[in-house]
This record gives sequence, structure tokens and C-alpha cells, in this order.
Amino acid sequence: MCFMESNILETLKSLDFIVGASVLVVFAIIVALLFKRRTVLIVDIIMTLLLITSLAFELNVVFSVLSFVFLVFIVVVSIVNAGIFRHYVANTTDKIKGYRSYGNGNVLENKVIDQTTMIKEISEAVANLSKSKTGALITFERKDSLDEYIKTGTVINSPITKEIIQTIFFPGTRLHDGAIVIRDNIIVSASVYYTPTTKALTGKYGARHRAAMGISEITDSVTVIVSEETGRISIAADGILSPVALDNVERSLTDYLDVQDL
Repeated sequence: MCFMESNILETLKSLDFIVGASVLVVFAIIVALLFKRRTVLIVDIIMTLLLITSLAFELNVVFSVLSFVFLVFIVVVSIVNAGIFRHYVANTTDKIKGYRSYGNGNVLENKVIDQTTMIKEISEAVANLSKSKTGALITFERKDSLDEYIKTGTVINSPITKEIIQTIFFPGTRLHDGAIVIRDNIIVSASVYYTPTTKALTGKYGARHRAAMGISEITDSVTVIVSEETGRISIAADGILSPVALDNVERSLTDYLDVQDL
């Protein structure tokens, strides 16, 4: 037993183990930061611990098998979440070119506002919609691609102004029903539909709230809801529906979207 403990201690002190374990930890952190999914995080932690343990006990065959399984898992997760990489590439391209060209061929030059201005415009629009009790759904795409849902609506690729948002949701207009999707500070699509949540909600909530909850449960998007019946404002994110005071919309959106320069 003492001999085994001595060998393990020597292994733990060896340069090969230190380098190997460090690489595994760095890789695990990158995976966790990149995908930000609970299931991925749990598997990431478990596999990393198993790999480090097999490395410490010099279980080379076990280490090789675990490495292969972990690699296959990461490849599958990468394919399923391909939208994340597309989003990163798109953002990088936008910064280089200074504009964004979308699927319908429209090029928006010098019309993309910064995120601070975007939040101010949306906050003012939401306040006006709330006061007039005009129902609205405003979804912000984050790392998870919403392409699948954007296709259910009408692509408009419009710059963000409070006037445009209020016009879209004006009762009777063709696009007022459903949600608008915002990507890279542009209204990409309107009249977008989501699968409603099946979760039981405490209180009286309509189709808009259930749709917002539904999309928040399967993506990392953030959705602002304005109730048509009461004018109350809520935000759905991470499967949680939170009420927001009228005078706190801008600050709440800033926090949800991680904006630092307001």
C-alpha cells in the first residue's frame, strides 16, 4: 500500500502529469464557457475528473478510452450547437466589414446602432406599449441560434427604433402577432412563433407569456413581454418569468444582456 501511495505521489509530482492535468482543466473551462449548458457542464466536469484520475493512476488504456468518448461527446455537442460558432463568425465579420448582410440580400450600411442605444430605444418602445396596453414579444438572440424560429416569421432586417417597434405591434397590422427577433442590434424577423411552455404558471398568463417561457427553456435568448390585458412587463430568460417595473426596463435589459457601458 505504501509503495502504491509512493508511486502515485511521484506521478502527481511529475511534469507529464502536471502538464496533462493543466491541459485537461483548460480544455474543460473552454468547453464550459463556450456552450454554457447544464448537461454539458456536468459531463465536462465528470469526464475531466475521470481523465485526471486515470492519468494520476497511470491507467493508460482507461485514459485513451475516456479521451475518445469525451471527444465524441464534444463533437456531437458542437454539431448540435453549430449556431454558436456561426454567431461568433458573424460577429467577427461584422466588426471587420462594419455592416451585416442577411438572408434576403439586404445590406444595412451605417444603420446598426450600438447596444446601449438599442436598449434605450427598446425600453422607450416597451414603456409606450405598456401604457397603451399593446401586447408585444421582443426576443434577443444570444449564443443559441434562433434561425429555426426566424423562418416561421417574416424577415424584415430593420434597424431598431421605438417607432418601428410600436408600428410592428400596432393591433391590426400584419406583423403584430408573434415575436420580433433581434440579432446583432437589428430586427431580423417579425411575427415569429414559439412552442409554448408546458410548465404550470402561477397566476393568469396568456399565449405570449407561455411562448416566451417556451423559447427561454430551450435557448439562452431573452424575451420581453408586454401584456395586452394589463400592460404589465415581464422578462423570460433561462426558463424563469420575472416581472419588471415600468421604470426599470432599461436597467433590467442591461443586466440580462450583460451591457457594461450604460
